[in-house]
Amino acid sequence: MADPTPAEPEQPTTRPKECWLVGGGMSILAAAVHLIQEANIPGTHIHIAELHPHSGHEDTNYGDATNGYTIHAGLQPSFYEPCTQHFLSLVPHPAEPGKTLLDVVEAKRKEMLSGMQQTEAGAGAWTRLVAQTDSGPGRVDAKKMNLRLKDRLDLLSFMLQSEESLGERSIRQCFDFQFFDSTFWVLWSTSFAIQPQHSAVEFQRHLSKYLDKLEQLSGPQVMGHMQYMFRDLLITPTIEYLKKRGVSFAMYRDAEILFTDSPDPGARPAASQINLITDREDLVTISIDPNDIVIASLGPASSPSALGSHTKSVAHELYVADPEIGDSWALWDHLVAESRQHPRQLPQLHFGNPSNFKSRFSEAKLVTFTITLRSPAFIDLYTRLTGNEPGAGAFTTIADCAWHLTINVPKQPVFPDQPKDVQVVWGYGMTPERNGEFIAKPMYECSGEEILLELVAHLGFPTHPIVSTSTVIPCIMPYATSGMLTRGPGDRPPVVNGVSNLAVVGQFVDIPGDTSFSMDYNIHGAQIAVYELCALEREPAAPTRSFFMKTFDLLK
Repeated sequence: MADPTPAEPEQPTTRPKECWLVGGGMSILAAAVHLIQEANIPGTHIHIAELHPHSGHEDTNYGDATNGYTIHAGLQPSFYEPCTQHFLSLVPHPAEPGKTLLDVVEAKRKEMLSGMQQTEAGAGAWTRLVAQTDSGPGRVDAKKMNLRLKDRLDLLSFMLQSEESLGERSIRQCFDFQFFDSTFWVLWSTSFAIQPQHSAVEFQRHLSKYLDKLEQLSGPQVMGHMQYMFRDLLITPTIEYLKKRGVSFAMYRDAEILFTDSPDPGARPAASQINLITDREDLVTISIDPNDIVIASLGPASSPSALGSHTKSVAHELYVADPEIGDSWALWDHLVAESRQHPRQLPQLHFGNPSNFKSRFSEAKLVTFTITLRSPAFIDLYTRLTGNEPGAGAFTTIADCAWHLTINVPKQPVFPDQPKDVQVVWGYGMTPERNGEFIAKPMYECSGEEILLELVAHLGFPTHPIVSTSTVIPCIMPYATSGMLTRGPGDRPPVVNGVSNLAVVGQFVDIPGDTSFSMDYNIHGAQIAVYELCALEREPAAPTRSFFMKTFDLLK
């Protein structure tokens, strides 16, 4: 295969001189790649000003076999959405000449699917849900959605409503309480981390995009293991490629972007200055020419998080008051404040409402946990109960658990230094504010040991030797699903609005028809930003639509 890096064409005379990408995360890395590969900007003219403490692509897996490992999983990193596949096709793999990241990911997918088919032949049916039966914990047929006729009619009516009519309503306001007890809802919510208090508009977009893939949610998923390889598969090779092309990376604590009004009354203002603050409180001022490009990521690129331990819960109340969390939203706050300094450009010049998202951690939090097992008992019992072999990609949800615990047993080892007699399991709770059935307090107030006790009790496993030989590290992410919270018109800004040389990206921008809390959403926004700011005659791939919605579109 030929080198996937295209030859540098003749540079257009209107090419922006410098590109400043401020923030962090996948959207910023993707923007840099598209600037190089599709807008033909030299890498030496691209500067990434990362903002920490949460730049979005820091190491997410760490720990050791003695003290316990930690897996910090965030956005759904599906590699098979159209914008993501296009992005992957542009990045050469540093270790495999002639191949792109898309080639390597596809080879990995085929390898894992082959392993799944071989395992499935010997293990029988997959189990997506377990619950209590007359004979104890057992498999639940996840293909039976347990939807009443009313639920089906409600879903049909819901999908045909306009986003304007749904407005600021939550999902809870659109369905009765019995709907949320259905197998359909348990599958959907635990697959997409969407909850009743989240935006009805967001749920409708999910249904429009993924409803015809419902059967896939009840079986093994390739992402069950590939999410743990996210950094090695994508982040590290992308950063290596960008550095090789001359892109500069620098870390800062804070940033603000200033605008200058055009003397032409009909022209838009332009970003004219970036102020960057270092850890030593030094001010770095960057002058921006009207022909330069600035792309900024809004809100935390990945949710801030805090760890508990096997014997202690996460200090939730103390953590959410930590001023460092506020720093994750500071750039967005600065942009909103700066836009108000240009009143004659309003309402075209607006950057949304960060307060709608950053003040509602009680509605957005997610608790995850990593189990380090030093006895084979748990894996043996789990495989016997579910038929899900380690590494096969299946997620298993305990349907009648108040916390809606979901676990995944990845291919071992997960960590390079992981001993052969140690296994690692990852899981999360969708409703951590509820009291457990066996541990009578909210999940986020539980130690790792208490989470494990609740889990093994639901599964009907003996506590010994599992609990005594395991270490569980809980992790709370207060803003994990904040991008899916209810919002009003204008709470999420468009990618490109009233500033001529500035675009905003990330989970908190609004991309019509697309669903947030995914890697593809970040990349989609980055593509819009590059294509529009560079006046390229192309558009990102449109969000996929389910067969049902395509059929309905034909009848309009």
